[in-house]
Amino acid sequence: MNPIHALLTFIIFSISTVIVQGQNTILAGWYDWDASGRVNDNTPDEIEDGFAAITGINVESANSTIGGGNSVLTNTNSNLTFTWPGTASTTNSAVLLRPSINSQRSLDFQITNNTGVEYSLTGFQFQYRKAETTTPAGTAITLAHLDGTNNLSDLNVNNASVMATDVPSVNYAWYNVSVDLTTLSDNVIAPGERAAFRLSVPALSRYVNWNVDNVAISGAIVPEPKTYALFLGSLVLLFGWYHRRR
Repeated sequence: MNPIHALLTFIIFSISTVIVQGQNTILAGWYDWDASGRVNDNTPDEIEDGFAAITGINVESANSTIGGGNSVLTNTNSNLTFTWPGTASTTNSAVLLRPSINSQRSLDFQITNNTGVEYSLTGFQFQYRKAETTTPAGTAITLAHLDGTNNLSDLNVNNASVMATDVPSVNYAWYNVSVDLTTLSDNVIAPGERAAFRLSVPALSRYVNWNVDNVAISGAIVPEPKTYALFLGSLVLLFGWYHRRR
């Protein structure tokens, strides 16, 4: 092979390696909910190779009374669309959260990295609506990052990082929420590590309903140091070749 062609091939390979490793992707996503009752372990509808994911009351089996909402509803979101890459919404189900029952006002998610490489968590995306007219004004849905399994038993998530709160302004309207996870103090999930999150609404004495749907946790491979070295080395070779050409 011509030395110049070989150099260009090496440079292109180096750049593409950095791009691919840093590309954002859906690690786990749910949009087709099992309508058998409370959420107890819905299989993700999208899952990155090498990842495992669970949701609902099985996220922490030792405290399985919370984290699974109230039930799964059907025929609730016929006009709902979402924007996951390469995914079209063809189902018609959503999870019901009930603030009047303490054990049914939250929905838990957990992903486990079994890939052998580090990933950085980049985003948590979901859709929700307030499906009643009697909810007090200013009532918000909250996303919290659960730093350890002990936090899963704490509905107030006092020891967790509250990532976002969102207050709906219109009843029965669906809202899209995208939360930036790069702001976490540690957003890297190493091989064998888990990350857990909770969507919850505050405790209310009145009988009201909230719906959650189309949940996705996204991330990207953390480029290894040798990848950066490969990229920098290709730039040095390119500079040297250009300098000699002059």
